Amino acid sequence: MDASNDLTLSAIVSIISAIVTVIGASVAIYKVKPERRKLEADSSASLADAAESVASGAKISNELLLTRIQELEERENKRSADFSDLKKRFEVVLTELADYKDWTRRLVHQIKSLGHEPVSFKPKKEAAKV
Repeated sequence: MDASNDLTLSAIVSIISAIVTVIGASVAIYKVKPERRKLEADSSASLADAAESVASGAKISNELLLTRIQELEERENKRSADFSDLKKRFEVVLTELADYKDWTRRLVHQIKSLGHEPVSFKPKKEAAKV
């Protein structure tokens, strides 16, 4: 009977050990789940904050770029308008120059037809540099 008592006692100790192990594992799993959820929530919140920061930075960069593009477009439009004005004025000056050259030729012809010699033309040195 002594041997059977030892067997029964060892079986009871084994069963109690198994029960304690199962209870301990259950408690550990029960405590780990909320912590895991908390870590996942914190991680998700951190990712959301990072995404929001990136989106905010991108929005600011886009706004700055759009503002700069608009400024450059306005400058280009003004420069284009100024160039068109200068081109028109240049054409007017060329027309006036042609008119003065024609008038000068006629004056030289008139002076020579009256028997005189006109003063020779001397271009300015500054004009020759252009």
